[in-house]
Amino acid sequence: MRFDQVTNHTIHFPLPDSEAEYETIAPEEEHRIVPMLEAFINDYGAIPMPHYALPIALWALGTHCFEKFHAFPYLTFTSTAPGAGKTRLLEVLECICSRARLKAKITLAGMCALIERDKPTLLIDQAERLSKNDHNDLMACILSGYRAGLFVTVQSHGEAVDRPIYCPKAFALLGDMLEAARDRSITIGMKPMRTRKRWFRPEAQERGTTIQKRCAEVVEQFSDEIDDVYAGIGDSAALHFLDPREEEIWTPLFVMGEVFCPERRTELEIAAADICAEKRAEPKRVAAREGKRLAQAASDGERLVTELLEITGPAVGVRTNDALQRLKAIHNAPWRNYAGEGLTDLKLADLVRPFGVAPRQFKISGKNLRGYLRADLEKAMRSVEGVAEPVTPLPPRAA
Repeated sequence: MRFDQVTNHTIHFPLPDSEAEYETIAPEEEHRIVPMLEAFINDYGAIPMPHYALPIALWALGTHCFEKFHAFPYLTFTSTAPGAGKTRLLEVLECICSRARLKAKITLAGMCALIERDKPTLLIDQAERLSKNDHNDLMACILSGYRAGLFVTVQSHGEAVDRPIYCPKAFALLGDMLEAARDRSITIGMKPMRTRKRWFRPEAQERGTTIQKRCAEVVEQFSDEIDDVYAGIGDSAALHFLDPREEEIWTPLFVMGEVFCPERRTELEIAAADICAEKRAEPKRVAAREGKRLAQAASDGERLVTELLEITGPAVGVRTNDALQRLKAIHNAPWRNYAGEGLTDLKLADLVRPFGVAPRQFKISGKNLRGYLRADLEKAMRSVEGVAEPVTPLPPRAA
């Protein structure tokens, strides 16, 4: 079991520093492949919860043998604002999945042709249109295309031809997909976060190609074991903690986990329960313009937390007026002419509130001051850097 403690109902998972650390976990190749995938995903992807990397890794590994399963889940990355790392995770998956094809847009004809020719893993970015209208042929095929043996009939040269629609598919979009599509998806809600490594495509592709080849090799090597576990899982009550549809889409991941990391069964159950529970929230509908505004505000707020901490230095805190003067004195910062008016005390407070920071009363040399405490800024900074629990955003300032 990979977690080490349970505190205040929050489960803490240790984060490895690099792929090299994973190399020592077990000498057996089948036990090393999942940690190698997780290390790659965690290095370049902004995973909101550390234990979510395990199902993502098992999904990627499962793309190398998806035809063994009667159904294979979709993987959906969603957020309420741009800049949360959704596209980056599709690029990460492109490096490690079987015959991955990353597309910004795809038609029904194009999808069927790719599936028939390549049996690919389809990675579809900017999939917002799939959240708007289920009365179209492409959406109808996507709703059915997570199950094996289903086809779409099209006209070709005057004849009716059946085209396959089953293959692994991952999507990235603002807001949520339609309810029926969500039921077929393992959905990961993304937030703007820093990644452990900066994305440099040639380097990532070289490393990912090595991992991809190992995935294909170990899946082929353990093909019979995968078949045996899958054949026996129907007689087991192991996944009955999930709803029937969730049980259907999570089964391939639990099969892969049983073969390649059986000691981590509890961790996978926790991840499945947490991810499925998030679906109980109302579907998010996000306009592109509003999403862009929220993303820019989040980015500005994170920068303010960093620069406020820098100008505070070793002091207990910094007075609001002093902070504004010093922020505007940073020559390459946007604060002097922010939004065409310059940063104000109210706008400063609004931007840092999502990070759990607000102006407070404090004393320096016996004087009562109002401003920002270093302790609050340090806590927010640790959360931004991913080395502490996410902070609780403060409620919006009263109008």
